[in-house]
Amino acid sequence: MSDALTILAVADPHYARQTPAGARTPLPASSLAIEWVKRAVAEARRVAKPDVLVILGDLINDHLASGSDADCAHFAAALRELRIPVIVVPGNHDGDPQDVLRAYGQSAGLLRVRGRAVYSFADAYAADGTMSRSPAALDDLLRTAAGQRTVVLQHSPIHPEIDSSAYPFMPLNVAGIMSAYERAGVALSLSGHYHTGTPLSVRNGVTYLTCGALTESPFAYCIIRVTDTTVEVDRRQLRIEPAGQLVDIHVHSPFGYCAVDVNPVACMQRAEMLGLRGIACVEHVGQLYLPNKDYWAHRHIDDPDATARAMERGTDRVAQFRAQIGAQRSERIFMGVEVEVDRTGRLNLLDKDRDGWDVVLGAVHWLPADAPARTRDEVIRGFMTATEQLVTQGIDVLAHPLRLFYQMKLAEPDHLYRTLARMLKAHGVAAEINYHINETPREFFRVCIEEGVPLAVGSDGHALHEACDMQPHMEMLKSLDYPVDRVWAPDRKQEKS
Repeated sequence: MSDALTILAVADPHYARQTPAGARTPLPASSLAIEWVKRAVAEARRVAKPDVLVILGDLINDHLASGSDADCAHFAAALRELRIPVIVVPGNHDGDPQDVLRAYGQSAGLLRVRGRAVYSFADAYAADGTMSRSPAALDDLLRTAAGQRTVVLQHSPIHPEIDSSAYPFMPLNVAGIMSAYERAGVALSLSGHYHTGTPLSVRNGVTYLTCGALTESPFAYCIIRVTDTTVEVDRRQLRIEPAGQLVDIHVHSPFGYCAVDVNPVACMQRAEMLGLRGIACVEHVGQLYLPNKDYWAHRHIDDPDATARAMERGTDRVAQFRAQIGAQRSERIFMGVEVEVDRTGRLNLLDKDRDGWDVVLGAVHWLPADAPARTRDEVIRGFMTATEQLVTQGIDVLAHPLRLFYQMKLAEPDHLYRTLARMLKAHGVAAEINYHINETPREFFRVCIEEGVPLAVGSDGHALHEACDMQPHMEMLKSLDYPVDRVWAPDRKQEKS
């Protein structure tokens, strides 16, 4: 076996849509457990392309609580929608382990993932939370998996030993478990249960890892790569560090035709939990002016009079957007619009609506239908013309600066990075780092820094599980050695030059 097995390991989601009276108190993010899993899967796919997602127990918060069966069913349905193989391990909060496995359509024992042996235990817990693994389960491991460099999964930590005065839940027969692992030639033992996690440890050839809880700050998860000879662990977390510095300047709203479930209050809740200072709730101004079908037909680009006609028909929603989003405005929730230019070069934001925004994003989503765009050079010329028209008409930030080329499956014009950066600098416009449906060229932002162009960060979140996701942005900033406190934010507009 030469190919590596890549595992996304998540522990203790403790999912609870609601907490009935008398139920065990959930973790702060228990109601967001499904969303947190989606975020971990999305980030793991970006950096590692995992082969399997393993959830190491305590899938729900309290099997004795009213509504726990519905929580279990809801969580199981959500996992099926992730389009990734999933292995679940019953935990002490989940109830009868066999009932849990049936609910997820799984069974304990030996599995194969990419041809590698993965053994999942379904341990039963006593009323006091203690556990002693059955000899039959250990015998089955030795019978079915010995010598196969197996990955074993369970809820309870196995090694290193945790101080019983602080955590009295180590397996009662842990010495026998470890002996069986050594005899079977287990490569990796994965556990959850202990919410802070433990360091990676190796004992008699077996690697042990206890993952921290996904729904307890800093919302940890692990990406693990197992080869014929090595075990590599990338510990990650959803919460960004340093906390409290960044503003996600590009979160969409309930007014967006392409939005799913975003709203300022819910997005700000996530910002606080994930370590951001604030958000800017913005919307495509073309979607605020035009009906859905006209916007997606690019009328705001190809027909300069479409907005005026829409206003005559009463489809203009700018006032409603200002009123509804503005009611949530604060020193941490900002309000703005995302604008474009039409085929005549005019901003599609009417003069009467120019004032009162905390942030104006400019973007090139399409070139005019009558613009020559048959060759890459023609696309480049059209893009540079539209961008220059945008930056000279008062925008604050150029959103997803080079997405047009990604969407059109064309190589980016790297020979024009400096020209574009100087254009932004000349008009005091920031450049947005944005990973929503596009790659983000590091070299362009390096040139922006050289030219004195401020950088901004935006998730471009159209759904709650996308909003405030700043992990890739933080990696970009660190790779560029760009201080977090220099990142552009709406309340620093006066600093642009």
